Amino acid sequence: MKIKNQWIIALFIMVFFLGAYSQVEAKTSQSNRSTYKEIPLIAQSVEKQGAKITGWSVYSRQSETSLKSRSELEQFTESFFHKLPKYTFVEKTKKNGQHEWLGTYVMDRHTIANIKVIAYPHKNNYQTYIIYELKGDQWDSNKWTKVKEKIKKEQAKIFHGKYEKFYCVKAKRSAKIKSGLLNTSNKIMNDFQAQPVEIINEKTFVSVSAYTRAWRDAIYTGEKKMNIQVALRTLNGQTTITIGTPIITTEY
Repeated sequence: MKIKNQWIIALFIMVFFLGAYSQVEAKTSQSNRSTYKEIPLIAQSVEKQGAKITGWSVYSRQSETSLKSRSELEQFTESFFHKLPKYTFVEKTKKNGQHEWLGTYVMDRHTIANIKVIAYPHKNNYQTYIIYELKGDQWDSNKWTKVKEKIKKEQAKIFHGKYEKFYCVKAKRSAKIKSGLLNTSNKIMNDFQAQPVEIINEKTFVSVSAYTRAWRDAIYTGEKKMNIQVALRTLNGQTTITIGTPIITTEY
């Protein structure tokens, strides 16, 4: 099952970078007027289940307009890096003319930000993507307001217009959940008044995709909307809970 889930994540990331979903089609425009309430609400829900948060992330992505030449690409990256002086950028050249720049900024000892700029040849132009990810390994609800403001400022510098946003929280319980994984997932869904769309229910693993009105953004899977995904896994006497919106973007 773990191999299967890793394959699913790898496939998602691949189509994510290409700007399209194969079976999951993006139908809504992800509004930039987010209140960033998703992560604190999710954190509150998992903590109710007796789990300790081990990580959280904000993941954003935008497709840039095509650049006509290598010279335009160099001008674009130079200007982009200049407005983000806190980041240390390193260029990594990929195969077939694709380029990737990775910028890193350590916000504090528990929080790190990464920016990827990806450019690849497409119809005699360069198609570019910008990806921003902020990850924390410790949760403090009292500090979220300050962190949230920093995220807003960073995204305002990095993106223009509409861009896609994904939020994720990971937590762990040191003991097996006696009431069962599916029952626990139902409790989490009830916190968000979410209606299940797809369910995988196995002995040591449960995954539920659902739709909640707690926030606006959503994607479509088939003919149904979804904007929250919950995965629970029991291994070696411990239970890991991963929740993402509109979909989990990390390994679970």
